[in-house]
Amino acid sequence: MLLFVPVPASAQLIIAGYFLVLVLIAFVRKKTPDSSSDFILAGRRVTLFPFVATLVSTMYGWVLGIGELYAQHGVSAWLFLSLPYSLFSLVFALFYAKKAREGKFTTLSDLLRHHYGNRVATIGTMLILLLTAPAMYLLMTAQVLHFIWGWNMVWCIGLATLFSGGYILKGGFKTVVKTDLLQFIFMFAGFATIVISLFVVYGLSPLQTINPDLLRFHLPQSYWYIGSWFLFAAVVLVDPNYHQRIYSVNKPATAQKGLVISVLCWTLFDFLAATAALYALSLLQHSGSLFPSYQLYLIAGQQFLSPVPMGLFFTGLLATIVSTGNSFLFTSAISISKDLLHANKKYLSLSIEQLTRFTLMAVGVANALLCVLYKDSSVVAIFFDFTPYVCAGLLIPVLFSYTRFKIAPSLVFWQMLLSVSFTYSIKLYRAGKSGLWEEVNEVYFGVCFALLFHLVILAFVRHGHFSGKNPHP
Repeated sequence: MLLFVPVPASAQLIIAGYFLVLVLIAFVRKKTPDSSSDFILAGRRVTLFPFVATLVSTMYGWVLGIGELYAQHGVSAWLFLSLPYSLFSLVFALFYAKKAREGKFTTLSDLLRHHYGNRVATIGTMLILLLTAPAMYLLMTAQVLHFIWGWNMVWCIGLATLFSGGYILKGGFKTVVKTDLLQFIFMFAGFATIVISLFVVYGLSPLQTINPDLLRFHLPQSYWYIGSWFLFAAVVLVDPNYHQRIYSVNKPATAQKGLVISVLCWTLFDFLAATAALYALSLLQHSGSLFPSYQLYLIAGQQFLSPVPMGLFFTGLLATIVSTGNSFLFTSAISISKDLLHANKKYLSLSIEQLTRFTLMAVGVANALLCVLYKDSSVVAIFFDFTPYVCAGLLIPVLFSYTRFKIAPSLVFWQMLLSVSFTYSIKLYRAGKSGLWEEVNEVYFGVCFALLFHLVILAFVRHGHFSGKNPHP
């Protein structure tokens, strides 16, 4: 069970004020979107700073899991937790961002449909739903709410779901971008608050007395384990949240420049998050407190901050998580309404905006139920359970769609289906095994199978069969 420690009323008041401000931003003077493009992409008018703010805040929501990994591995966690994602974000910026924006697509599934047809887009959308399932972030939000107020975890999961989805029902992506501007400020302010507060009170002595192994860069696990994180990080190249934000910017150059700036922002936040974790590890080590490692930031904030900094820090934690949860919830709802239902001629009497509001509620309920199943677990478990299938199924087809080395749509369909099935088979085979099988994640097998399938087709099928012409011009 999660540990509950009372949080001072003044800190609770600051946190409650954060929720109130978000609601006011979302609903005050809000005009209903004029079109589906306005609802899904904010009319493709997002400028540089809002783009950076929404991308940075959306893609850094795994903050309790980050604290857990810093607790286990020290600064070395950065080598596999943050570095791979930054590298692949730069790859996206340099090689794909402009092409993606110039494609004039609305969603990642549109890209798949354009190059490979509706069957491939449909199976791709199913994988996108695995990737964008907001369960991890709803669970983390619920864990923070439980820690602050001590409410039953099931109730906290319900409240996290209601809040994450409620204020984007009307305004869509424009509301997401507008609130992410505030979340971006809160997340940096919150973590700057804990680092500065602990430095002012304790100086550098906690960092000087901590286990030296936590302060030096080394590979804390095998090369196989580290390599699996790099493959997981490649998922940013097929993340629909990246694509949605790139599709929403006012011009291609904004997407490229914004991605580079975002990497710099993530690096700064990495520094704040790692420093806060190291302070917390040292201080809690000397206090003799016992706690689950995913509560590292929560316990440190409660025990070593005065009420006002505590409230600001917990607000920063929530902003980091909630900004990701609502974005993933919205992307999942769009994937169902537009890319599954409308694309397959279902519920055409409803507009995309209307249908998305219904699917958003359904996605929220489904993910809340998933959170109940994982309510006593670490979010790391959810991440490792779902991400391998997304990498195996989507990575190769999406990356090759930007090249002239595409294969026929019917073959891509089987490539995706077999890659995901093979990944699941390896997962079943690995269960309970030790040694090398324990270290080599199934993501290796899935991605290698998909790449080998693609290369074999390119090598042995006549060019006319894999020319990659748009099946639906």
